[in-house]
Amino acid sequence: MGENLRRAIQDLNPRIDDALVALSAAVCSEVRRVNQFSMMGRPSMQTKKNIRALMNSLPKMWGLAGLISGRIVHRRKFQFVFPKEEMLSSIRGIPLKYLNEPVIRNIGDRMGEVMSVYFNPDVNAAVEFVRVRLNWNVEKFP
Repeated sequence: MGENLRRAIQDLNPRIDDALVALSAAVCSEVRRVNQFSMMGRPSMQTKKNIRALMNSLPKMWGLAGLISGRIVHRRKFQFVFPKEEMLSSIRGIPLKYLNEPVIRNIGDRMGEVMSVYFNPDVNAAVEFVRVRLNWNVEKFP
């Protein structure tokens, strides 16, 4: 039975020769609108990671659980769809001696327009991350 199943799968016709389906301008416009603020990616490590687990954990790590949706696009590629262009983002790993608003704004400007910075310079304690509200420049990211 296993051999018959394997042979049947090999003989499947993917229908490559079928005529293309034309999409209306309204459908294409809606697709562009929905995916306007999306991010495509793939795992950088070549180990066999569970992409579904990655897609569940990343929104939680970003503090956006329930706000963004993710889907597997093709094999080891995924896409996250953000609801709007303005998002709250965390910046991590800034050394304490460089932890000031101009540095934070400089880093944020590389991702988009910085709308506001949530950082209190009067606190002398080292912080794990700082938050910035960004107007994402989705054109900057491939």
